[in-house]
Amino acid sequence: MNSKDLQYVLAIAHTLNFSKAAASLYVTQPALSQAVNRLEQQLGVQLFFRSRTHVALTPVGEEFVRQAGVILDQINTLEYDMRHFGQVRQKELSIGVSQFYGKHFLSRLINGLQQCIPDYQIKIIEGESHFLESLIIQKRLDFGIFPAPIYDQNMSFAPVYEEKILFAFNKKNPQAMGLLQQAYNGKSIDLKYYKDFPFILLKEGLKLHDTANQICQAYGFQPQAVFQTENLDTVYSLVANNYGVAFLPSTILQSIDSDGDVIFFPVKSKYSSRPIGLAYLKGVHTEKFLADIISSARKSTGTLA
Repeated sequence: MNSKDLQYVLAIAHTLNFSKAAASLYVTQPALSQAVNRLEQQLGVQLFFRSRTHVALTPVGEEFVRQAGVILDQINTLEYDMRHFGQVRQKELSIGVSQFYGKHFLSRLINGLQQCIPDYQIKIIEGESHFLESLIIQKRLDFGIFPAPIYDQNMSFAPVYEEKILFAFNKKNPQAMGLLQQAYNGKSIDLKYYKDFPFILLKEGLKLHDTANQICQAYGFQPQAVFQTENLDTVYSLVANNYGVAFLPSTILQSIDSDGDVIFFPVKSKYSSRPIGLAYLKGVHTEKFLADIISSARKSTGTLA
């Protein structure tokens, strides 16, 4: 038994779903199932009740999770402390950012940080926000830059800029364009006119997937997903090829051709904006850099606000 075994069991206990746990751990579902089966055989106990539609902890599994959480936290704390003691000379600061947001401001952020803390080497890790949050909680990452909300009460979040969620479609779509006179009042678009259109969404479990559903539900319908992806650039590409309609963050406007075929419209909803910010673990050594990092992040993303 090793720390990876503990992580696997805790992830399944958190989601009570092998597929979702595997996705959060970046392993395949069969590999995760095999690892748990191997661990149960090694220990001679059953940790989970399983059926085709249901996963639950056994009483032994509940005790395993309780102790595993304490042990894993101690391991992560030890690794974190040793890494930072070892960095007295190396002075390394690790920052996580998603590939989509990183391409818009990452080079400017690194340049700004190098001016604020020139003695430190900046290490960048890319990944979606749930993955980056897990690294922060495990003390394997100092900071993360991604959209709110954050899900762990031990983490803090400092907003950097506010991002709008926009409704997008291709202006070569005659049906969509034909509804504009009724749907758009010059300030926001009424989505009820587009409820039967094919939607391109991010995959379930990603924040913008939930936001898209919340916006549509406020207009009285559930979006009909014709395609789901993990990549916002793929969403934009499919809209640009007139494959469907979508929700896209305003950040993308910085990197696309304003004369292109995709057009964007504001949506009147309490879910149509979200803060992009800096996430970090409360009480860690690197909090002393917080003001400098927030300042650099706000300067590097100034044009995105």
